[in-house]
Amino acid sequence: MLKDGVEGPRTVSLEEARVVYVRPCVSEAGKVTASTRLTLDPALQPAPYGLFDADTLCLTLELTRHIGDVRCSPGLGTARITRDNRTLLVSKDGILNLRGAEDKDEAIDTIRALSRTLWGSAVCPACGNVGFDCLSGGCTECFESLCPLIKSGPPDMLEKHLGFDGETSVREALDRQNVTSHREKLGESLAHFDEATRRIARVAEGKPENDSLNAIKKDTKSAMRAALEHIVGTMNYRDAVLGFAFVGLGFDLDRIAHALGELSHMKHTSKAADAIELALKGYELFRTRRGPDPKLAERYSALRGIWSEAYTRTPDDRTLVWTLKALENALYISRLPELRLPS
Repeated sequence: MLKDGVEGPRTVSLEEARVVYVRPCVSEAGKVTASTRLTLDPALQPAPYGLFDADTLCLTLELTRHIGDVRCSPGLGTARITRDNRTLLVSKDGILNLRGAEDKDEAIDTIRALSRTLWGSAVCPACGNVGFDCLSGGCTECFESLCPLIKSGPPDMLEKHLGFDGETSVREALDRQNVTSHREKLGESLAHFDEATRRIARVAEGKPENDSLNAIKKDTKSAMRAALEHIVGTMNYRDAVLGFAFVGLGFDLDRIAHALGELSHMKHTSKAADAIELALKGYELFRTRRGPDPKLAERYSALRGIWSEAYTRTPDDRTLVWTLKALENALYISRLPELRLPS
């Protein structure tokens, strides 16, 4: 060990984490390797299919490519991240291995950052959705009460820091943090959403711009990337969790864009016009932080009734499938401002 320049004990077991080990690298003198298993709060029942949803894990890492070169396989549920001679391996079960870190502090910081990054990819034990979907407006069980996955904090046993004493709404959190299109990462995210919704409106009006659908997807991904950076970089957890709502909004808009793309191929974009109108009004509520609008729920119920009648008559009409997808995600956006967050 002395010959190779390795300093300190051969193995460091962090008592507060219990599952983290830092050792000298066998192949690189002066470097360390770290191993851990990310887990949820012990009070939560673990998800039967792993800590993370494999598809969402890969999508999240793809959105955060600044962390390094990412290679991720949803089928295998594993990812490999390389950057500056460091290699990080992570599985959907939460097993994490880091090689080539400079020292223990860098290893721990990397684990914490990855835990924050993948927090919303974890499967909620209460409803079976991923965390980002719980905060997209699409989860019934986590709509009126605080999602336990959000409440328990990142799946990182290194930090015992949470002490939330109440609940608030997304709308109130937007007010508290004074989120505007010119303010830090959430402001950057909001600016991209503004552009995405403008393009969606143009497509629904039958006046698409060049390559509108790809541009919408690019806008939503840029918005989600900025929101993820907010989640990772914000020290105050109460403020960090607001980023979940922004990523959830990105999922909603991306699904609407997908539906519009399919309807566009069928030359039936106009069929989603009512759903798009509802989505845009819901986004305006989110944007302006106004209170709930019962008319949006009534409008959704009326449109859903019309859709049901049409489906009864022509169940094989594929345009109805994509119209419903746009309509459902429009509903999610309309109720997003009232979702619950820690206060």
